[in-house]
Amino acid sequence: MFTTFRLGSTVPATPTPSNHTTPSILQSILETPLTPCNSRRRTTKKRSREDQDENLPSASSGPSKKRSSAALKSTPDATPATPRQYTPRQTKHDKLNSLFDALDATHWTLGEFLYYTFRTKDERGVNIHRTVQHSKYSQHFLRGTSKHTPATILDAWFRSPDGRISEGSPDLDLMYSIDTPYAEIKPVRAR
Repeated sequence: MFTTFRLGSTVPATPTPSNHTTPSILQSILETPLTPCNSRRRTTKKRSREDQDENLPSASSGPSKKRSSAALKSTPDATPATPRQYTPRQTKHDKLNSLFDALDATHWTLGEFLYYTFRTKDERGVNIHRTVQHSKYSQHFLRGTSKHTPATILDAWFRSPDGRISEGSPDLDLMYSIDTPYAEIKPVRAR
């Protein structure tokens, strides 16, 4: 005769003699009471608002915007963000003064700034490494894709009274000279 075992009782299962045929495995599984391991009864106690806020994830763990704003609203120390102060747009005159102040701070002249901006080789003839920003500004201007192209700058130089040479200066007749190389002519406007 076969003996059967009952599973799930509080008393250890003891073999009992059986006068009938062996139950199938399916039947023995169905007869076994199901009790979850480590079962704990959940309390349905309603949590207070403070408990709920403490359990919210911190800002560093990447909560959603709704959660982080809810946490900020519920904290007593949260102050509303102060709006940024309006800064008026700078005029062209203000922008020029800012650039001239930067030139003064570096002890450069406008000529030195332009020279170092557009040169590509150093005194030994070695290529100069330029930053991406430096290259971008130079290329944008020299390719003529900016509002003021090199031709408009040259035109402004030729028309500016700042480059005018006084009468009697030896440089007065150099503007259209075929004997003096253009790189040796210092003033912009000889006549």
